[in-house]
Amino acid sequence: MSVIKKWRMNLLDILFPHLCLGCHSYLENRLAALCQNCRDKISISSAFCCSNCGRRLPTTGGNIKKCSCEHSFIVGLAINYESQPARELIKGLKYSGITAAANELAEFLADFIKNSGLNLKNFYILPIPLSKKRMRERGFNQSELIARNFAKFLGIPSVAIISNAMLRVKHTRQQTKMPDYKERLENVAKCFSVIKEEEIKGRQFIIIDDVFTSGATSAEAVKTLKLAGARKIIVLCAAKA
Repeated sequence: MSVIKKWRMNLLDILFPHLCLGCHSYLENRLAALCQNCRDKISISSAFCCSNCGRRLPTTGGNIKKCSCEHSFIVGLAINYESQPARELIKGLKYSGITAAANELAEFLADFIKNSGLNLKNFYILPIPLSKKRMRERGFNQSELIARNFAKFLGIPSVAIISNAMLRVKHTRQQTKMPDYKERLENVAKCFSVIKEEEIKGRQFIIIDDVFTSGATSAEAVKTLKLAGARKIIVLCAAKA
């Protein structure tokens, strides 16, 4: 590192100290969002589950056993939103623009995949898209940031990330402000549209999102991709609310 660059970094640390989102302790690594102590407070799951009944679905031979629940899909939830450091990661990323949090969340997702034993060899990765309005407000799609970092951690080539084949064509209200599941379903109904069916048809997908609450958004994305001819779809979310 040059003397000038080192001087600039030191000045940045003085003016804008890089702090842990969990406990606000100083972080030397500007690519990190949590200190090791806060990371250790977050437990990482190892099993996928049914979106309807919540039943754990074991992975055998690199494949996940499907549940018999009708209209269900397979979902993997890496960490629990109830953990204070986990909540701060999500909030920091979505509402404060702290993109380093996407790196942390992606690493948790990658560890979840390693723990589960799922074989991702023939899967494409599709981050949940944002509406144009939300994209203008936030400046980035947090799910895409997580997805791209997730791919790097697992050595998945960037060409396996499909980020422009499905769009969010309807701006929806925030799901967290709706306690009723039926209202959430109505809110996201027909909010997605596939514009490049040739990139969807016959392929297997991992849908990446930040938080799984009721599953309404994930269910609508799964439905849209299946109508476009997707062969197999698994939902992977950084945190379970």
